[in-house]
Amino acid sequence: PEVMGVIICDHGSRRATANDALLGVVEGYRAVSGHAIVEPAHMELAEPTIAQAFDACVSQGASVVVIMPYFLSRGRHVQEDVPALASQAAEKHPGVRWVLAPPVGEAPEVPHIIHRAVAEARATVEGAEEHEVQEAGGSSGCGAAVAAPAKGATREPRCAGVPGLRTPGSQPLVGAGAAAAAAAAA
Repeated sequence: PEVMGVIICDHGSRRATANDALLGVVEGYRAVSGHAIVEPAHMELAEPTIAQAFDACVSQGASVVVIMPYFLSRGRHVQEDVPALASQAAEKHPGVRWVLAPPVGEAPEVPHIIHRAVAEARATVEGAEEHEVQEAGGSSGCGAAVAAPAKGATREPRCAGVPGLRTPGSQPLVGAGAAAAAAAAA
């Protein structure tokens, strides 16, 4: 049977904190998927490179490697650069097949993720106590939410079944930097 390895590849940055963020994505995907062979890679500017991640997958027994571009769209990097680097990496491993997955930004869940982030950012900046999130229809039951003045009442958008969206009582997914900036602006 074939053994699959997964490479989650982002652009790469000169900032270590940006590169380290990919490690959390890799660990989260490994936990959700149950795949044993999941490696991070940066297209440029940092290590591990695509070639290093490909080597790591093969050394763990992968006979097929799926490269998941952690990019928003099929721009030049996804259409040209990542495939070229993957092809070069695969040359060292005859018999190991590889395929490029669609970029993360094409996932149908992206609008829901944006919706959640916008609602949480607005609540953080303006204070959740001052606004009520109102639904505006939607085929999935998770309508586009807009913040509207309310008299101290708050309510979460109804998004049952949409992975990653908050449920009442959960903590907002706002980074410390965003929370600090919001507090400073208040």
